[in-house]
Order: sequence, then structure tokens, then C-alpha cells
Amino acid sequence: STPKPSSAASDVYKRQLSVGLLFNFYRRKSFLFALLFMSIIFSGFRYDAGNDFFSYLDMLIGVKNYDQLEFLAVKLIDLSYLVGTPTFFYLVTSLIYISVLGYALCRAHALSFTSVFLLLFFTASWLTSFGYIRQFVSISFFFLSFVFLFERKYFFYLLFAIISFFFHKSALVTIPAVLFYVVFARQERSVVYYAIVLIVSLIAKDLLVYLIRYFGIFTQYIEFSINSYGVGIFKVLLFVLVVNVGVAKFLKVKNDNFWIYSNMLFFGVLLYGALLSFGEYVVRVAYFFVPFFYVSSAYLIDELGARWKLLMLAFYIVIGSFTYYYTLYLAGANPTRDFLTNYKFVLFL
Repeated sequence: STPKPSSAASDVYKRQLSVGLLFNFYRRKSFLFALLFMSIIFSGFRYDAGNDFFSYLDMLIGVKNYDQLEFLAVKLIDLSYLVGTPTFFYLVTSLIYISVLGYALCRAHALSFTSVFLLLFFTASWLTSFGYIRQFVSISFFFLSFVFLFERKYFFYLLFAIISFFFHKSALVTIPAVLFYVVFARQERSVVYYAIVLIVSLIAKDLLVYLIRYFGIFTQYIEFSINSYGVGIFKVLLFVLVVNVGVAKFLKVKNDNFWIYSNMLFFGVLLYGALLSFGEYVVRVAYFFVPFFYVSSAYLIDELGARWKLLMLAFYIVIGSFTYYYTLYLAGANPTRDFLTNYKFVLFL
């Protein structure tokens, strides 16, 4: 019998996990590339999956104006309209998101079962890209730009940062992120240092909320209510950061790359916590820093002995699987529209 559309995401999870585990046995990168290819096909030929799916579909068939979008997003929609099928847009954006992140992982020497598994199943990652299409294409270029920045290849950093911005304006977060990298992120810090920065950021957040409320500026862009789903993602990101850094501190991990990527994730967590009071739409800018978790985790696994490696790998599988299925649960329980588990595989719309 034909499987129900709601089971499609669960089925692809099982297949991709099986292929990933084969990589662990045979150590062939071809299994990881197969995982990424499967993901492109699954998301590229989708129908009714992603909370903005029909909004983009209306743009692609010419019934909704999209001139207000960023330059490269507009051009890609124009091209899709010329090709004659909306599927072109969903397929190309899926191809860009997965391929650019895959290339970034390779360039960072972090393409592994751990990083690919987290890319596909961790919160605010592949499943979420179905809905926030422009932003996640932008995230892929944003992350690649920082890989080049860490290599001190400033021309390519600037190039991909600009491309990222022309897919989604929130990529301007690259400016404070670069400043944070220069001042804070290039080396391991003490636990006390992390705690002080976290406390200062929370105080600054409360002060900012007070000033906005007092003077009434920018209130039209801000919701002073905290979405429980947003809080959940913040807690997960903070939890995995504490676990990674805690294990690294305990085992005295000295890998500079691990600390750079962990510190950039720390900046994302700080940003997320600071913006929680401003509503779901504002806080999504912190999603730009989730890919740093994929790489820091891959580096950490490489630094561990056999027992700790197995323990942390189990941790990543559990946390990734939990957030993947919890995202599906939230989509199915959404009172407005089930934006994921109605998924259907359609070759051409």
C-alpha cells in the first residue's frame, strides 16, 4: 500500500540513518554524499511541506508580488517562472542549501557522519529549511563565508557574505559576528569568561527591552511575547553548547578549530537569548549560527578516545533524533496548518 504522506519524513530519517551507519562501518565518503543527495531530492521535489510553501508557490505562479524580496531571491523566482515549473525553485534552493553547506564542511575538514547527521536532523536545520527558504539559502553562504574568514581568505569571505545578504537581509548579522570572532572567538576561554559574557548579554537584553518599551521605538517590528517553540530551540542550543564545551574542558581538548567553532556557536546562543523577548521572527537571525555546531561536534569527536567517542556519538544521535521528530510533532499539532507532515513527493508542479 502507498505510505501516508505523514510517514514520509519518518521513512527518510530511517533510510538516511541506515546509510550514515554504513559510512561508520566502511568509512567511504560516498555514503555521506549519498545522504546529501537523497536530502536534495527529498526536499527539492516536495509539495505542501514548509510553512511558507504556498506563499512562495503563489509568487512562482504569478499571483503574488515578490519585488520586495532580496535581489538574488527575486532573480531566482524570475528564472523559475521562465522555466515554467515552480519545482525548479524548490529544487535549486534545496541544491544550493545542501551543496554549499556540504562544500563548507569539506573545506573545514569536518565532513563526517556526525556533521552530516546534525545537518539533516538537528533543530533549526534541514527540516526548518523547507519553510524559511531564502534565509536557509543565505545561511549556507553565510557559513561558507566564515570558513573562508577562518582561513584568512578575506576576498572569498566578502564575496559569500554579499551573496548571503542578497538572499536574506538578516545576513547583516555577519558584522557583529566578525567583531565577536576578532575579539573573543579565536581561542579557548575560561568558564568564568563564558559566564561573565553570558550575564552581561542578558543584562544588555533587559536594558534594550526596557528602552524600546519606554520610548516606543521599533515596537511595530517586535512582539513582546515569548513563543514556546523558540524557547525550546534556545534551550536545546544552550544544552548542546554546554555539553560540548563541558566535555572539551573535562578532557582538556586543545584543538583550536574546535574552540573557534564552539565560540561562534556561543555567539549564536547569546544572540538567541538576547532576542527571545522580541518574538519568533526576530529571533530567527540566530539560526545563522547553528551550522557551527555541526563542525565543532565533528572536531570534538575526532579528539576523543574510543569510549568518549561512542558516548558523544550516541548523544548526537539522540539529540538529533529527538529534535527531528519533535519538529514533526509540532508541525502536525500546529493549529493553523500542518506544515511538514503533509509532505508529498511530486516531480513537477
